[in-house]
Amino acid sequence: MGADKTTVSKHLTFHKKAGLVRDKKRGTWSDYELVCGCVSHFINCLESGIDAKVTADDCMNVSARS
Repeated sequence: MGADKTTVSKHLTFHKKAGLVRDKKRGTWSDYELVCGCVSHFINCLESGIDAKVTADDCMNVSARS
């Protein structure tokens, strides 16, 4: 992946607490998966927020129209 293991671990923990990913323990390792069923919409919403600085309500309105 090219990133330090502790950095990746911290990011995954943050995303898990935010409810974006869930993990499955496998011994000392964990497998992570996205909770969001519509990943492409999620990524598009993030990009829209970065590009246009939309609010969370704006993003939810786009989701409701999809």
